[in-house]
Amino acid sequence: MLRDGGYLDTVVDGVTGVFFDAPRADLVAAAVETAAARDWDEDAVTAHVATFGRDRFTARLRAVVQEASGRSAAVRDPEAARSDR
Repeated sequence: MLRDGGYLDTVVDGVTGVFFDAPRADLVAAAVETAAARDWDEDAVTAHVATFGRDRFTARLRAVVQEASGRSAAVRDPEAARSDR
């Protein structure tokens, strides 16, 4: 994977993929050869994939919305926010 953008959030170098630093044929070829020769740890890959699953996404989204809702309530009614403490 090109070491750039969203790949940095989703690929763990040497665990779930192999990075290359520029879109050059020689670097891509070297990364493919490295990846093909590697024995990947299925448990590590599966565990990493689970962090991007639907259940994880839903739980994280709910947590973010709940957190944002709490801040919104505090902004609308600072006194209520203080009385919750």
